[in-house]
Amino acid sequence: MNFKNWKYYLQEEKITTDALWLSYDTVRKNDGKFVIPRRDYLPSPSSEFHGVWIAEIPYQFISRFTEENDVVWSCFGGSGVDYEVARYLKREIIINDIAPKQPYIIQADTRFFNPQKPVDLILCHPPYYNIVRFSDLEADGSNQKSLRDFVLWFYEVASNLDRYLKNDKFIVLACGNIYLNSEEVELGEILICEQAREKILLQSFDSSYGSQIEQKNIELASGLSLEKNSNLEFIESELRNYNITALKPLLCISDNNISSCKTLPEFFSDVREIEESDLNFLSRPNNPLFLGNLRSGSRVFNTEIFVDGVEVLTHHILIPATTGRGKSNLVKCILWDLTGKDYCSVLVLDPHDEYYGRNGFGLKDHPQRNKIYYYTTKNPLPGSQTLKINIKHLKPWHFNGVILLSDPQQQAMYLYYQRFGENWIRKILEQTLIEGVKFDQATLDVLKRKLLTLLGLEEKISNQGREFLSYSVFDFEFGQNTIPEIINHLESSSIVIIDTSSLVGNIEVLIGSVISSEILRKYQLMKMSGQLNNKPVVSIVLEEAPRVLSNEDSVFSTIAREGRKFKIGLIAITQLPSLIPRQILANMNTKIILGIEMAPERQAIIDSASQDLSDFSRNIAALDKGEAIITSNFTKFAVPVKIPLFEDYAKNRRNTKKLYNVKIEGMG
Repeated sequence: MNFKNWKYYLQEEKITTDALWLSYDTVRKNDGKFVIPRRDYLPSPSSEFHGVWIAEIPYQFISRFTEENDVVWSCFGGSGVDYEVARYLKREIIINDIAPKQPYIIQADTRFFNPQKPVDLILCHPPYYNIVRFSDLEADGSNQKSLRDFVLWFYEVASNLDRYLKNDKFIVLACGNIYLNSEEVELGEILICEQAREKILLQSFDSSYGSQIEQKNIELASGLSLEKNSNLEFIESELRNYNITALKPLLCISDNNISSCKTLPEFFSDVREIEESDLNFLSRPNNPLFLGNLRSGSRVFNTEIFVDGVEVLTHHILIPATTGRGKSNLVKCILWDLTGKDYCSVLVLDPHDEYYGRNGFGLKDHPQRNKIYYYTTKNPLPGSQTLKINIKHLKPWHFNGVILLSDPQQQAMYLYYQRFGENWIRKILEQTLIEGVKFDQATLDVLKRKLLTLLGLEEKISNQGREFLSYSVFDFEFGQNTIPEIINHLESSSIVIIDTSSLVGNIEVLIGSVISSEILRKYQLMKMSGQLNNKPVVSIVLEEAPRVLSNEDSVFSTIAREGRKFKIGLIAITQLPSLIPRQILANMNTKIILGIEMAPERQAIIDSASQDLSDFSRNIAALDKGEAIITSNFTKFAVPVKIPLFEDYAKNRRNTKKLYNVKIEGMG
């Protein structure tokens, strides 16, 4: 072939490099495409190997560069496609392969094979270097140990082919770029790019298709395949079509020191998977809180991720997730890890009675169960307490955000409290009048009815007088020590679980409001007297958080805005973070994001995250059960983790020592 006259082959012989193969019945003749006959006349291609040698290739070259009865040599016979096409076109065919797949293929090494006669056309489709092993034979080109060995191997092939090709005849060589074993990059996978003086930590946030084939040709082939039921294929599809992964720089690591990335990797830099040895920059914090194992895509490392518990708990945690993604499992792991640690206490309002382990494995099985206190209204277990709260402990502000009250009703509550102290509720229920103050009787009647309903009381009037019977957790006679005991437990680095599963929503909120208001008031007084530094952080676990955080008058909203100044924080759990006011959402400085399918909910989290998650919407949607992304003021980047199954984690912790205790160093 005269390569200086390449236009001749393009214009006269109609040999093109177009990747699209079309049949006569789909395009006009001489339209510049690589036209082939109907596929019905040719053998179906085998998908056994990469880079399938489809029948259209030998058909084109055999029909254009040989005459009937000419000799064609197929020197890498493969599955025998050349043999079938040559016989169809009435050519003599000599075919060999080092590992033949058909009985008519001669077993022979092409470097040394003698076809016994000169040939008119050689069809040469050798294996690519390091694409796939076609056999276990050392002489197979696909088994060469290095690129240099492969080049030397093919030099021997080419030298032998040249011996038997007639003058002015052709060799068809199918070749491509070096194609190394492909590896998929998952969404959220962490990669390393090594530079001269540092390593750059990268994370994938998007994947898309790429192709060297024009879009119009892809669309045409797709349409033909659908409408004509055609078996169109692209030549070397695995080389021309590929996946594109978008990466985001997270950190620069230099001598185990980390910093934010302010430069790009060098052009054409190598990128590899992160390994355990790359994680030496991680270290254990002073007040560790376990949040899961480091995760790269679906790959989970042994390295456990810890953050500073005092900082994170004080500045609030939000756990947003769709149902079934592992919110409760995560909270169980956190509570198990915090039990017995001196730096914190936790108040758990448990509407599903799922944390203590009444009917299975739970916190009651912790080695330091003496630091766990469980209050319930139904069939108390050994070592637990009956939940009864004396009504005298209730204050007017405890009702803020619990029930809807008009201004006159709120004013009446505060005036009765000022006049009668701890007996203020009884006086309202008895409709005792305040001297010198006149309320509309309807106001007092409605207020009385609301209090009776909320507190679960029934009024009984008899000859002996008026009495109020309790059918709920609130009582005029019992439960005098409940609130003081709970406050004392929270001051003593304990876990307090309140089982509210048998209570209606407003009662649960009132119980939480009472306890939270009292611990907040006490910690405020301690800060004024300089005693707060010696007290543990108190964290309050709230299920279905928007119902209380959306009301700016509730004590929980106050804690979300100001609690960090008094070492009190929230662990808020929700499926609908968009319903939480933006200011409070922003104050949740640590967000442990599990899978969220609804786009508006993902966007609410992205807009309020401590790191830039603007590219992470697909990552969040793709999170599987137990997979999470931690974004926090106390981490340098959004850390992907895998949360272990609670039962496995807890039982493992009871039996083994912690081997990997690390945090993201310098974060905060």
